[in-house]
Amino acid sequence: MNLAGHLATAYLVARRRRRVRWDRLGAVTVGAVAPDVIDKPVWLLGFSPYGRTVGHSLSLWGGALVLWLVAGGARLRGARALGWLVAGGLSHLLVDLVDDLVEGFQMSGFAFSAWAGWPWTNPDMWSWRVPHLAATRAEGTTALELATVALCLAWMARDRSLPGGG
Repeated sequence: MNLAGHLATAYLVARRRRRVRWDRLGAVTVGAVAPDVIDKPVWLLGFSPYGRTVGHSLSLWGGALVLWLVAGGARLRGARALGWLVAGGLSHLLVDLVDDLVEGFQMSGFAFSAWAGWPWTNPDMWSWRVPHLAATRAEGTTALELATVALCLAWMARDRSLPGGG
């Protein structure tokens, strides 16, 4: 998923009871963009042939989840913000996974790659060949991302029209 989709997802994660929770939106947003902030420069600078490595790894976010659980159990200051950051990071991985599946059927003919298992697996190791619905393309915006951004924009407009909305 591209940046717009991850930002829209962060907004949707930070919503509760028809309102965005501004106190959590910042941490969720940082977590939601962190995997790409970590991995895309590594890829663009040629240090890795993949755009999804350590930042998209379940090892990193699983470790962050354990750290949050320990911090929350010890009632450490900042544990709540760390929890929302982890929620943003895990939402990034989830929407990338679902978007890869949609992209596979919609464009490329490949659904899911093993990027979440980095460093033990990589995208060249495993993928499913699926029938695609459109001409084969390597990259693009999927229908899922467009729907996510549209839903976010609709809810943002609705949130502003509610009494006490942002």
